[in-house]
Amino acid sequence: MLVEMRSQRDGARALEKEAAEAKLALETLSASVPETEARLNGRIKQLEAELGDARFDLEDERGRGLFLLAEMVDHLGVTTSPDGKGLSLEATMDSNA
Repeated sequence: MLVEMRSQRDGARALEKEAAEAKLALETLSASVPETEARLNGRIKQLEAELGDARFDLEDERGRGLFLLAEMVDHLGVTTSPDGKGLSLEATMDSNA
């Protein structure tokens, strides 16, 4: 009976330790969420500032062709052209289409 009580006590201590570790992990995670949110919001604002007026507006005729082209192909890659003054497009179709 002494052995059984000791193992129950050890089991209870192990559960208490695991619960304390889980609580600490949760508190650490909860504390990091606002920092992460603030960092991501800052990055979003920075990217929006860099993007400026270059955002695509589906209602605007300018740039609408990219969306139409994307609907007609399987993959559409858009990168800055080598001279930095425009865009380079790469459109591909899957071979089994």
